[in-house]
Amino acid sequence: MSEDPERTDGLGPAREPEPPDAQGPPRGWKRLRDLMGDQPSLAIIVVLLAGGALALAIFGLVRILGVDSSSDRATGDSSSSVSAVDVEDIVGGSNEDADGSDGSMSTASGDGTADDGTSGPGGSDDGDEGEASGPGGATGDVAGDEADAGLVAYRMEGQVWIANVDGTDPRPVADLLDGVYALSPDGAKLAVVDSAVRRLRVVDLATGEEADVGPAFSQAPDWSADSRWFVYTLRTTSSYELKTAGRDGGDIQAVSEGHSGRAAAADVAGFVAGGAPGSAGLLTKVARGEAPTPIEGADDVAEFDWSDGGFSYVCAGPECPLTAIRFGTEEDPEGTEIVGPPSEVAKPGRYASLAVSPDGEWLAFTLGGDDGFSRLWVVRKDGTDPRELSVRRDAYPLRWTPDAEYVLFIEGNAIHGEETRLMRVRPDGTGRMELVPNAGL
Repeated sequence: MSEDPERTDGLGPAREPEPPDAQGPPRGWKRLRDLMGDQPSLAIIVVLLAGGALALAIFGLVRILGVDSSSDRATGDSSSSVSAVDVEDIVGGSNEDADGSDGSMSTASGDGTADDGTSGPGGSDDGDEGEASGPGGATGDVAGDEADAGLVAYRMEGQVWIANVDGTDPRPVADLLDGVYALSPDGAKLAVVDSAVRRLRVVDLATGEEADVGPAFSQAPDWSADSRWFVYTLRTTSSYELKTAGRDGGDIQAVSEGHSGRAAAADVAGFVAGGAPGSAGLLTKVARGEAPTPIEGADDVAEFDWSDGGFSYVCAGPECPLTAIRFGTEEDPEGTEIVGPPSEVAKPGRYASLAVSPDGEWLAFTLGGDDGFSRLWVVRKDGTDPRELSVRRDAYPLRWTPDAEYVLFIEGNAIHGEETRLMRVRPDGTGRMELVPNAGL
């Protein structure tokens, strides 16, 4: 081996590196071999044990880091959350099928439910300890503060069912082969009139208990906004009478002869005085426990619904020879026409089922044509943007979603052999979608 010139770093002459084969085993292995002598198998065991210990240490570290990351997500750390994206933003608009359905189901109904529908309607289960919490977080004993639980009631298979307004979490709550019903706004009580026995009962949806109220006519009751009482109609031998009852079916109070009662506010209702359901009469207001007060000038009201600052009503009678829908106030009962006579809108017929949207901007109603079928329409409160929302021949509005984005309705006619279903649609005709198949009135 040749020597290089003398080094200047004081370490002596440099050596050329030995070939790999001549270097022998690594220093660590050589040291272990020297310690173990002629027992190579023992050396291998020691190495394996050391490697296993190192693997366990790494695994433990990964577990610790994984728990910390999950904890960040559970506490809502923005660094580990994923933003929600609207489906329509992804697909670039509507995905309507042949009948106008957009194929999507929005859970942003204003009812506080999670996207998977696992939380109770209203998004809260914080009822007082010891009380059974009903739908919407309301207990069976205490009414809400004009809260809308975001539920819809419908009939199917001989029972009344309720579901969230997006169609999720459907469940049966009462038996009813034939009759009418009304769900309290807080989603805790159901008033049911069974046509077979002509009696009214109140069902507590938290406990399933039923309270018999007494005889009643088959006209749907109507709840006050705070769910503390409701108004209903009773048929006597000579007339129709209006009564009110507390949320549990007690505290029954007689009001006056009349029909078509609608709750106006927490403590006020309105009704059509005299006559039979469907006939026109004088619109009258009444506070519970007080004498009724006629609204002078609102003489030819066949049906109505309250809204902020006034009421929308079907005008039909001597003062309205051509049936129309008008909007009036107590100061100006005659008000203004917002929908002309049916013959001017589509064909001869009759208006019914008025339903004002929660924001007061829209009115949903039906036009019953001379062919016997009911069609769903909407119009703005000022009479602009009238639109028919029916695709098939029969449609009956049930309610608006709490945010006033959609109107929910039953479509189809079982009597004529057509399938019925619970539908939703926006006032402009978009977002049409089936929520519950086979649902009916």
